[in-house]
Amino acid sequence: MNAFIDYLHSLSEVDQLLIGKLELIIRREGFLAGDYLLRPGKIPSRIYFLEQGLAKAFYAHADGRIEVRQFFKSPCLVWDAQAFLSRKPSQLSLQIITTSQLSSLSFGELQTLLQQSSQALRIARLVLADCMQQRDLRSFLSGLPLPERYRYFCQRFPCHQLAVQDIASYLYAYPTSISRLRRRL
Repeated sequence: MNAFIDYLHSLSEVDQLLIGKLELIIRREGFLAGDYLLRPGKIPSRIYFLEQGLAKAFYAHADGRIEVRQFFKSPCLVWDAQAFLSRKPSQLSLQIITTSQLSSLSFGELQTLLQQSSQALRIARLVLADCMQQRDLRSFLSGLPLPERYRYFCQRFPCHQLAVQDIASYLYAYPTSISRLRRRL
């Protein structure tokens, strides 16, 4: 819970009243590598904050290909923002990569909090902007040559803990190219 409050404080000052309300509704859970937070076709019921660990968002194509859309490294939110906010079924899977600790709150709890607190609403806008910036990292990287893409990616994420095929999918590269870069670096 402290990691979540620290994250909110990094975006804006948070008063004790809001912290107290959050402490009442946030649920802490541990997850193992391979656990799913969300599967395609489901409407997300909770928004998660990754306190410790790694996760990924991916799309499974009909032909069996996996396209990694986003990696999550603590501390950050782990969610399908579009599906969560629109209340529509997700097309993505959200999966834990390493044993992780997460905090979460339900859609209903979040709605109530946003209706009761103008500060919560202001902070929610800042959180959304931060999440959009993290999500857009993949687009930014796609404009760089592959060696630079990989180096920049490894500065942001622990590459040694991620599968080569997942990194390749995320960086629009072949797994063999990522393996070669990994050996060189």
